[in-house]
Amino acid sequence: MADAHKVPDAELDAVRTMGEEIMVQQHYPTKADEWEELTRSGDPANSTDALMMWRKPMPSGAFQYCVFGAAPYSADTLFYVCNDLEYHKTWDTSCGEIYVKRVVDEPSRTELCYWEVVYPWPMSHRDYSYVKRTRTDTVDQKQMFVMYSKAVVDTDLPEKPKIVRVTDYFSKSAIMQGATPNDCKFLLFMYEDPRGSIPKTVLNFFVAKGLPSFLKTLYSACDKHDKAGK
Repeated sequence: MADAHKVPDAELDAVRTMGEEIMVQQHYPTKADEWEELTRSGDPANSTDALMMWRKPMPSGAFQYCVFGAAPYSADTLFYVCNDLEYHKTWDTSCGEIYVKRVVDEPSRTELCYWEVVYPWPMSHRDYSYVKRTRTDTVDQKQMFVMYSKAVVDTDLPEKPKIVRVTDYFSKSAIMQGATPNDCKFLLFMYEDPRGSIPKTVLNFFVAKGLPSFLKTLYSACDKHDKAGK
């Protein structure tokens, strides 16, 4: 396995630690660390339907986002809907294409994946060549899924004409059982520099507005999954 394709244990350990600090200890991002609160709908620490979102400026001019939420679904359901790429195709209308290209390392559950995102006209579509690693932990006697994804260059996934390849991207997330087995909490840290000629202010606006909308679609997919009894 190429070094660039490795996701070290330390990266997943860090995601777990962030999950504990925010989801369990309620130590939220602060202005002192340059985080700006964008959305607060209830408190996910004490609810089964709440959302908080922050953003932090990065040197590229784009923002890193942090999303902390609570959802009325089991951790297993949310993890499945977020990570099964075949199912992803059925509910995400912005997904042009998504698939696992190959298993990079089976013992560590590391996969090389491809994802094309449909952008509204006149913007070019974006795509990602990325590695994803997942792990299942236990925190406070509750199951926690931790996930880490990052952009990589791989000859099996060359760039495509008329699609902008996102080469600076990462996603760190955790999903944990809530107060009961039928609800969960989730945490997402996400950053990307989408490149291209679109002003960063416009792209940042789309991300800030698009994330809550995406979560509604994600929840609808969770409902369909549970009703289907998968």
